[in-house]
Amino acid sequence: MLLQAALCLASTLLFALIWPPFGWWWLAFIAIAPLTIAVLQPTPLTKTAWRTFCLAFFTQWPAWIFVEWWLVQLTPPGMVGLALYCTFYTALYAVMIRAIGRAHLPKALPMTVLVPLVWTACEFLRTSVVLGGYPWYHLGVPLAGAADGSGIWAQSASLFGTTWLSTLAAAGSGVVVDWWRAGRPAAPANARRTALIATACVMLVLGVHVLFGS
Repeated sequence: MLLQAALCLASTLLFALIWPPFGWWWLAFIAIAPLTIAVLQPTPLTKTAWRTFCLAFFTQWPAWIFVEWWLVQLTPPGMVGLALYCTFYTALYAVMIRAIGRAHLPKALPMTVLVPLVWTACEFLRTSVVLGGYPWYHLGVPLAGAADGSGIWAQSASLFGTTWLSTLAAAGSGVVVDWWRAGRPAAPANARRTALIATACVMLVLGVHVLFGS
């Protein structure tokens, strides 16, 4: 259980590091992988949806405090409230991916597909739907300044918007999760093959986007 908490906190750290003043945008490709791996493990911490929600909520909140800290000069209570609000959607992702990851659907679809689908859906709710949306801090936004500000990934956003960049970033975490599942003792016989194919597909898609933005 301590390992699960550590994995969740690792995602907190990775998510914080992709934003200024650090700006380590490449970490966006693996930022939600530790959290996903943590909630997919069947332990008392994730025995129920509510426990999973609490685990994700209380470990991911510091990351949102960090990125929203600039608001403290304007409204300290508002900053805390907004951080809590944004954390809710990260915790919602954790609950949803836990439920889907333990169902029968993943036998047909790799996590490289499921992780970006679920993450993007939760992020879209937060940034575009609920209460008119809070269109800040998409997971994929740091990619727009990649390659020393050359705009390689920013050009990719012209295809399907900033939500698409989040999908690309989350797919990287999906690849990590697929390899983690492939290495487990109870992994299906074709798990490594699935992870290898998923990796190749993601690399191909990212390569096409780099060429498109060059």
